[in-house]
Amino acid sequence: MSIGSATRSEFTKYFTTSAWWVLTLITVAALALMSGGFAAAIGLAQTGALDEVPDAALLGAAAPSLVYGLAVNIGYIFPILLGVLLVTGEFRHHALIPTFLATPKRGTVLVAKLVTGAIVGAALGIVAVAATVGTAAGVFAATGQDPELTTTDNLAMMGRMVLAFVLWTWVGLGLGSIVRNQVAAIVIALVFTQLVEPLVRTAAAFAPAIEPAARYLPSAASDTLVGSNFYVMLGASGEAQEWWVGAVILAVYAVALTIIGAVTTWRRDVD
Repeated sequence: MSIGSATRSEFTKYFTTSAWWVLTLITVAALALMSGGFAAAIGLAQTGALDEVPDAALLGAAAPSLVYGLAVNIGYIFPILLGVLLVTGEFRHHALIPTFLATPKRGTVLVAKLVTGAIVGAALGIVAVAATVGTAAGVFAATGQDPELTTTDNLAMMGRMVLAFVLWTWVGLGLGSIVRNQVAAIVIALVFTQLVEPLVRTAAAFAPAIEPAARYLPSAASDTLVGSNFYVMLGASGEAQEWWVGAVILAVYAVALTIIGAVTTWRRDVD
């Protein structure tokens, strides 16, 4: 079976389950809630309605771009889960046996998953950006702030956020190709992204000695790619890097995980 046929098969398998629309709804709801809340707090603080809010809590947060960037700064867990589900779902439901019977070359199947991941990851990214930016911009406008929707910088950032979703989907796919168990892969992703990385990056904001190393964490590379860093509110600093540097670092993580999975777990017998 060709890569094109294998990719069509991957699309069919993905969209015949409820996982895609459940994940999309959760993504939209979570990001709309967070971006709307942050935008409301910033907008009200700018108008003086929240005069008791400490200035430090809004450090660097006056620009709408920081709120728009939450689609990736906080929402990057969603494309990771998407990538994990693209692979581990077949292990869980024993669907890989007929897949490998139809396409004996396992490398072709993995490439087809990467292509599928890029397309559905980009689609999820577009939806996530629309939900985040649309909600935040509406709140900014309602509180008398300029949402800055048409600025060149913000439009470019939105495009980079979609690219970040694609790369994060590949990271999740690489993780899923290494860790067959779906629950284990999801737990690893959640613990690393929601506990380990935030702790290290928060510590780096107060300990300049570890900041140079912390910037090479996957989420830090993602923030560099997007051009919006949520941790500036904690006082994070450091020399700014070009957006493409973040893209390269994140891509290296995705490629490394996928290669490890391809030469280890992906070659093992399927139960």
